[in-house]
Amino acid sequence: MAKAQKMSKMRWYGPAIAAVTVLCSSALFAQGFSSSDVADRKHLDLAGKPCIETTGRAVPLASNPKIQSHLVTLNNRCIDRIKLKVCYYKTDDCMDVEVPGRARKEQLLGVFPQLQLFKYQVKEQF
Repeated sequence: MAKAQKMSKMRWYGPAIAAVTVLCSSALFAQGFSSSDVADRKHLDLAGKPCIETTGRAVPLASNPKIQSHLVTLNNRCIDRIKLKVCYYKTDDCMDVEVPGRARKEQLLGVFPQLQLFKYQVKEQF
């Protein structure tokens, strides 16, 4: 009898793990990198935190869900206008973006078939 109860509990764990994986997988679509060299300067707010906050995501096209748009959201928490270069990670294929103070901007980085995971890099310009 105890073995049957143990098996029924194990059957419950599989679907639960699958549901949690699906619900949390949207956070895995894009991975952003900002330059980490000491020589790289960043705009900072009065508390010393970076002004720019970035997130990336892959969104399927409505007309063809197998094609993914790679979007990078840039949120400027400071009052200064900030110029940035947004690139695919370790490539020279970059886009110049200007984010006004206290504003949020969404930049289309690229469109690829069935490529949900991507890495991007944000470089601030002075």
